Amino acid sequence: MNVFLFVSIPILFFSIRNYHKAFLWYFLFRLFLSNFVPFLAIVGIPQIRLSLVCDTWFIILPLLMHIKEKGLFKVPKLPSELRPFAWMIFLVIFSSTISVLPLFNSLSCAFLECVSSYIFPLLFFAKIKHPSDLKFIITGLMIISVIAAIYAYLEAFVFGYQNPLIMYEQSLNPNITENMWSYSFFDRGGRGRISSIFAHAIGCGCTMSIFAVFFLYVKGAFNSYIVSNKLYYISVFSAVFLVALCNSRSPYPLIFISLLALIKSKSFLKLASVGVVLIFIFQSELATFIDVLLSIFDKNIEEHLGGGSNIEMRMEQFEALLTAWLSGNPIFGEGAYATRFWLDKNIGLMGGESIWINLLLNTGLLGCVFYLNIMKGLVMLGKGYGKKTIFFFVVGWIVMKSASSTPGLDTSLFFMVMFCIAKLNMLSNEINSKNE
Repeated sequence: MNVFLFVSIPILFFSIRNYHKAFLWYFLFRLFLSNFVPFLAIVGIPQIRLSLVCDTWFIILPLLMHIKEKGLFKVPKLPSELRPFAWMIFLVIFSSTISVLPLFNSLSCAFLECVSSYIFPLLFFAKIKHPSDLKFIITGLMIISVIAAIYAYLEAFVFGYQNPLIMYEQSLNPNITENMWSYSFFDRGGRGRISSIFAHAIGCGCTMSIFAVFFLYVKGAFNSYIVSNKLYYISVFSAVFLVALCNSRSPYPLIFISLLALIKSKSFLKLASVGVVLIFIFQSELATFIDVLLSIFDKNIEEHLGGGSNIEMRMEQFEALLTAWLSGNPIFGEGAYATRFWLDKNIGLMGGESIWINLLLNTGLLGCVFYLNIMKGLVMLGKGYGKKTIFFFVVGWIVMKSASSTPGLDTSLFFMVMFCIAKLNMLSNEINSKNE
């Protein structure tokens, strides 16, 4: 029985009666829908993700409502800062259509990418219209962070780093014959790692890095959106706790670079002071996590933790990338299926680490330009302190995505958190203007 499907059905039906509230609830529920959760899974046929079906529902439903009321369909205008999203959507569809790779595979991957990675975040931006929406989202994310931390504690210290939730999700798909991305005491040099409610440890750590900095920003700049100081402190601790327990290097560039925006914030200084004291008191217990951080710079520690990529491996990967990229369409790429196609060929791309491998193979040089324009648009969308925060978030994101693969991390979630930061400033300015 697919529990996730039974939870999603009432939300979808409720959206017919009250679309806005259902959309907000679905945004939070969406965090629990990993890539493993199917809407439909049949032996021998690629699964249809439940998140994709729900995303599509929430995109199509307001269009149908608008047509019913107005009798016509009108493409909504995007702010100039968000137009690169539309460019990328068009490019993904175009490159997938003209690709020499199997058309069905290319278009199905293109549909998934366009709907879940680009269109749904744009819908999110359009539907967040009131301060109460942001307060609901911020509170919900804090509660989910606490739930994720409690479950991670059980995963690590009760279940022995086995994750029953992810095992259950994988059991829903008959095409998965063995557990993927499962962990034990012996991982990371005998230190273990957790993934909590997320599909992979890296995705868990990166998501919680985003949440931790986001909560600190809200506390420092928009304290009125914090419904409970106790919940705030517990949620920040929970997020940092998960970053540590995931035992992955990928989250550290993101969290440290994005924290630079808050370096003068009182909320950050308080957290940093407490952190220094805790590190001094529990330095022996924290040695494990300090080693993970130092492994970025020390090859000996990296090998002790179970190894990783080195310069020689990266050079081979770069050569394989050039071979694959130049054999296709260097300008437009070979469509949304291209990266998966070349990874299956085992030509030396390893796990396809780095966002630039994905962009060059799928959407070519033009895709790299559009992606950078998306990042620029996110920064330009922010105002004042929010703009500075989004800038450091974007820099940290690009560094992280350039240096590592990020399985289990939802790109659309990053976009939507950036939109929340921008909306906090936008809605506050609107309220101030009305008061004047």
